[in-house]
Amino acid sequence: MKKPKFNPSRLLPALALFCLTTTAQAVIIELELQNATIMAGDSFDVNVVVDTIPANDGLLSFGFDVTNDAGLTFESATVNTLSFLDDSALFADTDVAGFVDLMSPPVNGNDILLATLSFSATTAGNFSLGIESDLTNLNQGMFVLSQLTPIDMDASLAVSVASQPNPGQVPVPSTAFLLGMGVAGLLAGRKQIEAS
Repeated sequence: MKKPKFNPSRLLPALALFCLTTTAQAVIIELELQNATIMAGDSFDVNVVVDTIPANDGLLSFGFDVTNDAGLTFESATVNTLSFLDDSALFADTDVAGFVDLMSPPVNGNDILLATLSFSATTAGNFSLGIESDLTNLNQGMFVLSQLTPIDMDASLAVSVASQPNPGQVPVPSTAFLLGMGVAGLLAGRKQIEAS
């Protein structure tokens, strides 16, 4: 029996699949709070950022749902329209979705802003908010050139909301103190003039 000849063309599909799946790098999604101090009744924004997409790769699209504890209300999302088309309205079962314009190259680099999420704080306390993707939903997850399957987009952020001070607890502003000192100085000066 004759041995079959080695045919390198049979290995090309397997090699291509191996290269595509092994060059994929971990993608880190971060939620960045824009407001330093949040009081009950305030509105605040959170940026959804991808840490790094390598130059030899490219981000094509993304989609996710927003989660939040009671005490925080998700108001709206603004997709970064400098890099993506906002497809959120096209998918009723996805809160936020963006896609690279077909006339533009895929997005890569560091600290890529995907979207800005707007919330309102209804009560004081410590809460959690986040994003999550359901990979059984074809509109969710993050799609990059180097992977054949979507990347899970799960990230969370702890948010501390302070209570508004009561009007009786508001400290007297320094301007009122200075005004009082000025009036006292004028009265003291007037008494000196009358005494002379």
